[in-house]
Amino acid sequence: MKFSHDYRKDRHIVEAFGGQDKLIEVGTLAADHQAAPCPFCGGEAVLGLAQLLGAPSLHIECSKCHVATVWTGEGWDYLDAKQFTIVDAFHRSLQRWNKRQAAV
Repeated sequence: MKFSHDYRKDRHIVEAFGGQDKLIEVGTLAADHQAAPCPFCGGEAVLGLAQLLGAPSLHIECSKCHVATVWTGEGWDYLDAKQFTIVDAFHRSLQRWNKRQAAV
């Protein structure tokens, strides 16, 4: 999977993710995983990054129709009573995206 934009030039994103090196790590993580095609139009899934309230966040969206998962980021998981990282957030978004059923 690839990024939806070139985030290396967006200083807010770079700062939120902890610098260029951390951004490259997220890109490598995304490249190592395959997302299912969009269940609505069959478009390619891409990874979107954002800085929400100063924290790194991400979601997976369709490159054609732009349907997307909810924004997920680092934080405290109250259900599991543990801290989760941006890597955990990526896996959670990928799991949500891949569990969708194709439209009939």
